[in-house]
Amino acid sequence: MGSLRQIVAMTAMGLRGIPLRLGASLVIVIAFAGAVTVLICVLALAGSFVKTVGRTGRSDRVIVLSRGAESETVSSLSRENVATILDTAASKHSRDSKLIGSAEVIASVRLADGRTGLDTVVTLRGVSGNPLDLRPEIHLVSGRMFKAGLREMIVGRAAQRRLAGLEVGSRVALPEGDWTIVGAFESGQDWHESELLADSASVLAAFQRNSFNAVTVSLDSTAAFDDFKAALSSNPTLSVDVARESDYLAVLSAPTTRLLKAVAYTIGLLMCLGAAFACINAMYSVVSARTIEIATLRAIGYSAAPVLISVITEAMLLALTGALIGVALSWYVFNGSSVSTVPEKVLSTINYTMTIDQALIGLGILCACAVGLIGGLFPGLRAARLPIAAALRKV
Repeated sequence: MGSLRQIVAMTAMGLRGIPLRLGASLVIVIAFAGAVTVLICVLALAGSFVKTVGRTGRSDRVIVLSRGAESETVSSLSRENVATILDTAASKHSRDSKLIGSAEVIASVRLADGRTGLDTVVTLRGVSGNPLDLRPEIHLVSGRMFKAGLREMIVGRAAQRRLAGLEVGSRVALPEGDWTIVGAFESGQDWHESELLADSASVLAAFQRNSFNAVTVSLDSTAAFDDFKAALSSNPTLSVDVARESDYLAVLSAPTTRLLKAVAYTIGLLMCLGAAFACINAMYSVVSARTIEIATLRAIGYSAAPVLISVITEAMLLALTGALIGVALSWYVFNGSSVSTVPEKVLSTINYTMTIDQALIGLGILCACAVGLIGGLFPGLRAARLPIAAALRKV
């Protein structure tokens, strides 16, 4: 119990002296506030992109590309190929189900970023049939659905929030004339919210093309994938690759995911190291300022362990204070912010929302406490080993 009383007494004395050492204390708080803010934001940047991709792909939807094409943008399927694929898909559906498939065209449109004014590339996806049948996650939030054969399109809310001139009723310039935005949609903050959707036949005509980029089919179940893939692969008139939509998007986004994670971890590590060095230097200053106080307490019977624990506790409390400030800053400034990136092999901007969740907040606080522990350990060991007689001679 005596050791516990010594720990409480020394820690209390150290904390009461913080106003007298305000400069060193502020260095620690500011360093950790900045480190935690940056750490949470860079991890949210990478994690939110991964979540956006994960929300888009479904294992019961299949995407068919020309053989060897790594993405829809470089794939090419003739009208005859598309008809064969959809006929094969229809034959593999059960009698009670209705084939839901879409022959799709991918085009790029240049629009101005609403914040910077710079040109940004956005995907115009031409679809056949009713896109709400194939992608039930899409919900119109304003306006109406486009009509086949007309120069009309609907816009995702992520693109609408980020880019200028995409309000319902606005007109978008395409090679063969202006198109009208007749509706806006949400799709659970997935990839497609960064796109424009229109009738595929009208898009082909506008861009003077004669081939589609991909066919997307909704299967009866995930178990039907192998049979469908085998049927297309064995057809001598086709040269195609077949993949589950979830697998295709995971592969397509993998380079960008790896890059974002590498940047996040590198920056996060550097910020943590910076905070650790700042904490160590500041706590050495604190120990130096308390040299006589510590030596006096040691001389009257206080042991080394309470000295060490009190210094570490002070460092961790200051680190925790900075971490809480960093959490508040990252939450109020960056949570819900719109971010844009251009994944490899996609060639158009993906807009997504940064989400700072409880896991990231907990990680930031945990990292701050761990770094604060390290930052207080070495100065604490120095204080605990302080030669009593030499320190008292300074009085």
